[in-house]
Amino acid sequence: MLTERVQELVDGVIRADELYTISRFRRCLQLTVSAMRSLRLAGLPVIAFGKRRYVSGRQAIEFMERLNDGRKITSQGASAR
Repeated sequence: MLTERVQELVDGVIRADELYTISRFRRCLQLTVSAMRSLRLAGLPVIAFGKRRYVSGRQAIEFMERLNDGRKITSQGASAR
């Protein structure tokens, strides 16, 4: 059903096998513009194709797990203790 699909887009779930536009990623996690900016500055990997920007679900999950582990994320996206 359409309503199930709409709910899926905003339920806070990121799938490892999906590629998200920046705006869809932000909507899925219900992030503000400033929260998204903070994630990008903290090193969230972003894929650029021309003028469009995408976030890999797999890379986003790995990034969030590193944040959750308490490892410092450098501006290049590499983790350090």
